[in-house]
Amino acid sequence: MDSLADLIIHERCDRVMKYILEKLNLHFVQQYSHVKKLVLILGKSKSGKDFLAQQLQQQIKDLILLKLNTSSCEDLLKENDELCSKNSFWIIENIQSNEQIEFFKKNFQQRLLLVSICATDETREKRGWIQSNDQERTSFDDNLSYSFIFQNNENDNFQEQINDLIKMIQS
Repeated sequence: MDSLADLIIHERCDRVMKYILEKLNLHFVQQYSHVKKLVLILGKSKSGKDFLAQQLQQQIKDLILLKLNTSSCEDLLKENDELCSKNSFWIIENIQSNEQIEFFKKNFQQRLLLVSICATDETREKRGWIQSNDQERTSFDDNLSYSFIFQNNENDNFQEQINDLIKMIQS
């Protein structure tokens, strides 16, 4: 049947598929197919991203918390491969760009939850935020659709919101 084929590859199927997945940037999909939910927490400085992530980590079994610092998304996963391979729920905080969000959307699609945590400037100042002339990254793409918007001011019902978010993560 080779005469009918447009392309003939003489190589082991597993090596060819691995190569194709890497070239199409789909190897993360295969490698992390066990992940049930990936939560990206977005918010301004002192809005409560760390606190929310820690509360979720304490209440959800099999959840890991990853912080995206200066490394790329791919590097973050490679550096934490052992943890990532063992856990079904991930939280990633400190997202800095639309490109990082797009990476996770592309590779985790329906398993991705985008969570925005909001607090007023007054609340953030009480938590130690100092307003400066530096432009703070306050928003991402205007068309970004959040799965959950968490209000984190003193009068907001934190526990009720976290319970709703946990249900969403575990569904």
